[in-house]
Formats: sequence, structure tokens, C-alpha cells
Amino acid sequence: MLGFFVGQNQVAYQFFHQDNYQSFMTSADKLAGLSRFKNIVILIDGQDQSSTELLAGAFKKFKVGILVGSKTFGWGTVENEQPFPIADQFDFNQIYSVHLVTNLTVVQGEKPIQDHGVLPDIDIADKTWPAKLTATTGDAALTQAVKILIGQ
Repeated sequence: MLGFFVGQNQVAYQFFHQDNYQSFMTSADKLAGLSRFKNIVILIDGQDQSSTELLAGAFKKFKVGILVGSKTFGWGTVENEQPFPIADQFDFNQIYSVHLVTNLTVVQGEKPIQDHGVLPDIDIADKTWPAKLTATTGDAALTQAVKILIGQ
């Protein structure tokens, strides 16, 4: 999806594993029609995790839109597909297994998402956020629409 905004062959995010980075590139062509949207606001909060954090972080990295809200959850690990069963079970009524983390997802200057999350450009915990958003976008109607969407 990011490719529609920034074009092909851009590093959207990376996986980090044992001191190596694996880059994931955008594959879609840029959509010329999206250029008519002068201000794009992406709402984020602590409920956003995993792939939504990747997308929010990439939008922030490429300055595609303005992230408004609060820090995302911070879930940036990739586990192996198959869990490892544990031979010695602690409780015979339960089956226990282990998921091995194989990669950390990374956006924005090689900072992992795990435990850090993605920070908004404009944090709604700041009481002056509406003024900051209006100053950033020059669009008071957009700020009012965001206020309605977040219930303020």
C-alpha cells in the first residue's frame, strides 16, 4: 500500500536478525491521483500493533501523512511459523510450546518497533494538539474532523 504513495523500490521496513537487516521494498507504482490530497492524517493509538505499526512508521518515514494520536502498542517481533513443543509438560491438562522470535521489525532509522512503538507527529495528550494540527496543515476543517473522529 505504501507504494501507492511513494512509488516502487522504496524501503518500507526491515527485519533485523543476528546483526543483519533484510529490507522489504514497495512494489506498487505511485498513484498520480493521490497527489491531489494535500493533507493526510493517520490516526494511531495503543491499539495499533504489528503490521499497522509498520505502515504508520513507513508513512511517517516518508512524510506521506501526519500521525495524530498516541504511541502505538510496540509489537514488532516475528515468530517462527511452527511452535516448538515442550517434551516435559507442567500440567497434563495443558499442552505447552515455545515460539521462537526470529526477527524484529524496524522502521525509522533502524529503531525496532518492539517495546518502542511508533510515536505520533502530534500527540493528542498535548492539550494544544488542535492548534498544532491546524498550524501544520493550514486546514481548520480537517482538525475539526479529527476531533470528531477521536471523540473530542
